[in-house]
Amino acid sequence: MELNDHVKVILTQRGADILNTINANYKKQLPTYTWMTDYKAGDTYRTELWNLFTIFGPFAYYGANNSFTNLEYDR
Repeated sequence: MELNDHVKVILTQRGADILNTINANYKKQLPTYTWMTDYKAGDTYRTELWNLFTIFGPFAYYGANNSFTNLEYDR
């Protein structure tokens, strides 16, 4: 797997909350774009691997709950 590969994951509630918070902040700064802010546990999230690391990396530490499960290629 390489950093530019497209991947998909299943969000946990924690991951959904993280994405909703981040996107709500983006929505305030860039209101002309459409930002999804209603992710929920069990949703599939698709992005590039590097972006997945950028979003969830700061929330991944020893003892933290998982933000997502089932990391796989999105072909």
